[in-house]
Amino acid sequence: RRLLNVSTWADKCAFSDERYIYCGVPVQLQKGAGFAPEIADNIPDNLVKIDTKTGIQVPLTLEQKDHVVDSMFINKDEGKLFFTDKNKSGLFEVAI
Repeated sequence: RRLLNVSTWADKCAFSDERYIYCGVPVQLQKGAGFAPEIADNIPDNLVKIDTKTGIQVPLTLEQKDHVVDSMFINKDEGKLFFTDKNKSGLFEVAI
């Protein structure tokens, strides 16, 4: 167990290995969003790569800045992170 200093939910994250995790982190959160995640359904996320050993967070660049991550997974063979958006149809990808 390790504190990562991000305010998000587990379903917005994906481990690439034992050390690195990628997460969609809302740009801001209102009071109560931790208990009622649907409060944040219209708040865009920043994508970050987190080193679980050092705590260093590295932002990922997205072409569109208004994604609200619903779920994500990593395809190591292609070196890509894929995610779905709560408000847009389709599967989105980011090179990692």
